[in-house]
Amino acid sequence: VRTRLFGPAGMRTARVMDRLDQRFPRQVKGYESDDDDNFSPSSSPSSVTGDGNVFASMTDMIAWMRALDGARVLDAAQKRAAWGNGRLDSGAPIDDEGTGYGYGWVIEGGGRVSHSGSWMGTSTYVLRDQRNGVSVVVLSNDESADVESVADQLRALTD
Repeated sequence: VRTRLFGPAGMRTARVMDRLDQRFPRQVKGYESDDDDNFSPSSSPSSVTGDGNVFASMTDMIAWMRALDGARVLDAAQKRAAWGNGRLDSGAPIDDEGTGYGYGWVIEGGGRVSHSGSWMGTSTYVLRDQRNGVSVVVLSNDESADVESVADQLRALTD
C-alpha cells in the first residue's frame, strides 16, 4: 500500500493499522456518541485490515484527492471502472435506477461518487463531484457522526 498508493499519492503519514497495540504520532482517540451527545471511547477495536483501519490525516486526504485528479495512482480506464456502475454476474447493472456501485465508490448519479465508513471510533465520508472537480472529505473521531450530512452541506456551498 505504501509503495503503490500512499507514496505515489504523496500521502506522507497515512498508514494501515494491523495490530491493536500500534500507535503513531498525533493519533486521535476514537469515540462513539449516543443520542444525548454523551461520548465514550470506542468499544469495538479491531485489527481487521482492508475494509478499515486505514488512518490518514486531512493533509493525506488532500494529497489523495489530488492524486485521483491526475494519473499517479489510477489511469483513466481504472477511474472509469471505479466510478462507473458495476454489473452483477447475470450482467445486470448493480442498480438500474441510475446509481450503483463501482470498486468501493457509490455512484450517486449526476456525476457524484462517494465512499464512506466508520470503524474504531472514526467516521469518514468522501464525496467527489466529477462535473466540477469538487471533492469534499469529512473526517471525525466520533464513529456515530453524521459525516454524510456534513459533506452534503459543504458540497452545497460550491453551487
